Amino acid sequence: MRDIPKHKAVLLCSLSLVVVVGTGIAPVAAQEATAPSVTMSEATIAVDVGESSTVDATYRFQVDSVGSGEESLTDVSGTLWRFDGHAVSDLEATVDGETVDVQRDQSDGHSSLSIPLQGVEDGDTVTVGLTYTVAGTGERFKAPLWVPEFQTAGDGRVIEMTMTLPDGTQAQGAAFPKIDETNGEELTYSLLHVPGFAQVDYGQGSGGLFTVDTVSTVVGVVAIVGFLGAWLVWTRRQQAGGRNVV
Repeated sequence: MRDIPKHKAVLLCSLSLVVVVGTGIAPVAAQEATAPSVTMSEATIAVDVGESSTVDATYRFQVDSVGSGEESLTDVSGTLWRFDGHAVSDLEATVDGETVDVQRDQSDGHSSLSIPLQGVEDGDTVTVGLTYTVAGTGERFKAPLWVPEFQTAGDGRVIEMTMTLPDGTQAQGAAFPKIDETNGEELTYSLLHVPGFAQVDYGQGSGGLFTVDTVSTVVGVVAIVGFLGAWLVWTRRQQAGGRNVV
């Protein structure tokens, strides 16, 4: 048997190494993780205001793709802000009507809530329910709202929120978000996105004249009037100066 020339042996070894390395790399590239594609299609939030208020929220998510690898869709996470005097308790969650355990990680100023998902496939619609109690202080309601990581498309007011005040009371003073409609004790909102919190002062009677909206309007009008007044004064002075020139 003839010996293989040294340079040919080196060439064969190099080719073998390329084949082995290439075979090992191909599967790694094919398994590269991809992030899921999910959109919040709608949400309804019902708030019952009192000394101990309750929030009952339902979020619907359209899953275009569950992703792959380490980034595949296994839960829906979101932020719940923390406010002094308005502690959140009795937190419960459901996924498509089935009760699930919520993972709650607290840090300064907010909590991160993670709702586990199982068996979700491309094209599915997932419904997540979240209820909790919020402590109150007097006649000022303020409560954090869970803001999921997956947001709306932003092209329509798909977030519907209703807030029911105690019997015989109505909204007074500042309110956030802007109240779209008031019917006695019931306030309604139509929103593009889920706000981080809801706040309203309430009590007996019609309340104060100035709300966030009216204050903003008054400030805007005053600024415009002030600008126009200054411009008119400057214009008249320029004209008067021109007439004095010989």
